[in-house]
Amino acid sequence: MLTYLETILLHCLQQVNGERSVYSIYHILKGKKSSQTIQDSHLFKLSSYFYSLPNLHRTFYDEKIGELVEKGYIFIADNDSGKLTEAGEEVLNSCKEEKFFPTHMDGIKFGDNSIVFWKRTSLLIQVLSNLNQGENHFFPIQREKEIQNWVKIYIKKTADRKLLSKKIFEELYSIFTDNNNNKKGPKIFVYKLTGYKNIGGTDEQIAVHDDADEIEYRFCFLDILHYILVKIQEHTEKFPVLYSISQDLLETYVLTDSTKKTLFYLKKGFTIDKISAVRGLKESTIEDHIVEITFTIKDFPIEQFITLHEMENVTERLKQLKTKKLKPIKEAFPHLSYFQIRMVLAKNGEKL
Repeated sequence: MLTYLETILLHCLQQVNGERSVYSIYHILKGKKSSQTIQDSHLFKLSSYFYSLPNLHRTFYDEKIGELVEKGYIFIADNDSGKLTEAGEEVLNSCKEEKFFPTHMDGIKFGDNSIVFWKRTSLLIQVLSNLNQGENHFFPIQREKEIQNWVKIYIKKTADRKLLSKKIFEELYSIFTDNNNNKKGPKIFVYKLTGYKNIGGTDEQIAVHDDADEIEYRFCFLDILHYILVKIQEHTEKFPVLYSISQDLLETYVLTDSTKKTLFYLKKGFTIDKISAVRGLKESTIEDHIVEITFTIKDFPIEQFITLHEMENVTERLKQLKTKKLKPIKEAFPHLSYFQIRMVLAKNGEKL
């Protein structure tokens, strides 16, 4: 039987299907904030797993990949790409019926912000729990000054702390009872909370208590965390307190900082060469940014870079070839640039 991490690695490798290096998976799990990794997350439908294991070490990852090779579940090509063997496909299919797979996780969208939301919420609950019991001296569960200062300011604005506690409970309870796909998530969320004379458990402690896999429990926790943020974003009026905690964290879309600057100039009508000159970056780098923007902002117009007719032709060929590699598409459309082909993949690649 596979461990949970092995299951996730096989699933990710199955999605990539040998079209990228095995280290593309490592960068996705780590949450590397590069245009290439963000694009791969979208293209191979692995957005859920982006930034899911930020503390994953390269040596440990190499060991796990090596073990999967030894077990005969994957083989590595000379270019470091990895594909599942027939045995790997079989064992993964059997595990998919038994293991938990996240349905709400979206690391590309929430990533760092979901953890900030958790830290704010958990510290706020700890502070309210102690203050409501008349306890003013306790060690804050979250040590970052930024989080502590945020909670201090929030508490100062609160007229009725007991009412605030009640509202947080009611809003979380409403979200948890509406969640049908992740039964463990709400329990893990609650077990991790610290309150008056009660210290929350770590992922490891909770997993050991339930004789379960620590990484699986981490994914269950992230899944419920992202589910909470989705529900808040969809129904801000129904969850006013949770929305007030997360309002500045609910970005419409997530881009790398450099790409945001390129988007700023695009909105002003700048061309690629002009943005390149203003920013002092290569045109290829600006093109990378535009591809990232196209992946992330679904209604971003790409007609300025490729005609609708050409886009339809390339999309049709992608369906026929059943690949997301650039070279065979370029051979079929030699008059198009690699950038234009990448734009089509960014626009329609996730649907293929």
